[in-house]
Amino acid sequence: MLSVLAELHSNILAPLISVLTVDLNFLGIITAGLFALVLLTVSFLTSTRRAAVKAQGRQL
Repeated sequence: MLSVLAELHSNILAPLISVLTVDLNFLGIITAGLFALVLLTVSFLTSTRRAAVKAQGRQL
């Protein structure tokens, strides 16, 4: 019984676990990339808004 379980683990569970960890790493990379993109967009928008406010202040 134990040898059957060991064989099952080495043939099925180990590849499945490695695939899952690769998927999790991939998801982490995607999430980090999206988060960085959002942060860049927000900082860009706030800086352009500040510049626009400064330009309006000069016009007045």
